[in-house]
Amino acid sequence: MDLDAQDESDVINDGVNVVKILGQMSVAQAKFSLVILDACRDNPFKYANVGGRSIAILRGLAPVSSNARGIMVVYSAGNGQKALDKLGDDDKNPNGLFTREFLKVMETPGFKIQELVDEVRESVIAQAKSVGHTQTPAVYNESNGTFFFLLPSDQKETITTVPNGVSGQTDRESIFWQSAQGDPVACQAYLKQWDNGVYAALARRCIEKGDGHQAETARLAEIEQQRRVAENEKRLAATEEKRKAEEARLAEIERLRREAESRAQIVVSPQSVTRKLFGPGLASGPAGIQQNEYPERYRSITTPSFSCMGSLQPVERLICSDVQLAHADGVMGQIYREYRSSRNSDSAQLIRDEQRAWLKLRNRNCLNNISGDQLACLLRMTNSRIDELWSAYRRLP
Repeated sequence: MDLDAQDESDVINDGVNVVKILGQMSVAQAKFSLVILDACRDNPFKYANVGGRSIAILRGLAPVSSNARGIMVVYSAGNGQKALDKLGDDDKNPNGLFTREFLKVMETPGFKIQELVDEVRESVIAQAKSVGHTQTPAVYNESNGTFFFLLPSDQKETITTVPNGVSGQTDRESIFWQSAQGDPVACQAYLKQWDNGVYAALARRCIEKGDGHQAETARLAEIEQQRRVAENEKRLAATEEKRKAEEARLAEIERLRREAESRAQIVVSPQSVTRKLFGPGLASGPAGIQQNEYPERYRSITTPSFSCMGSLQPVERLICSDVQLAHADGVMGQIYREYRSSRNSDSAQLIRDEQRAWLKLRNRNCLNNISGDQLACLLRMTNSRIDELWSAYRRLP
């Protein structure tokens, strides 16, 4: 409608009360109602005074507030915005920007009302922006179901002509169908009431599509379930592999521990201990250690200077695996501790540094031994170190 209003009172007296119209729609209990308001939403009288009262606080066409249900209200512009009539002086279209875009999209078959409004909204925003204007159509939607201006092309042929004389029944049927479209459960409810109704063919197709969708959903769910099962089996296999590796590691540690315990239980004479410690031809011990000078506390040592349990280095595993090496390492460790504890702190620090340097040298030389006889190399270097430590220890005052 056109309204030539000069002030706020003209709007109140001559304008159309939208809320009142919506109230009448609510009384009619329509399942779906569409209200399109193509009007500016700014206040043309914001600087005017009527009867001495300023109306500058008014914001133009306000949002609709109504208890009506099943209603969609579409505004051509946002709150406080102007709706463009033209895009420029050369624009000869008789319709405003919103109306022309709405009519254009409305003629497209298969557009649901929600999709249609979104399409029009995006087009209006873009075209208004192209001329430096802001116009954002707004929507108030309390509707349910789906509404088409033109049905999809694959559904047109199934619609039959409504016979004369059944308008009341058809109206109720049509209203129900508008809310049932696209919902397989609602389509089944429609067929229970109107098995041979106007929209019966569409309802059956709706149910078939719903069944197909459910089948596809079930198929995709099955694929996802299989994927998750495969991933879970893969994780379980990796966990089992780690568990077996850990069991093997612990078993090896336990084996070495039992071997060490077995060595510790061997009962030997002092002479045999001496021969095992220092090798063939050294029954009297290394140079400088005569058999009658060899302390009894050294003769009784049967284990290495470290524990053969837990995580071991390669050299430590070799020492723990050979009884002769185990005894020699134990003797060397005992002499080292006694020698170091008998010195002052500065000297003890030097002895410790020297021992660490020797251990590195031993490991490097014997693990990379060219002849491949690592045990013989370790025994030879350990005997030599025992001789060095014992000679230094004996010279103490």
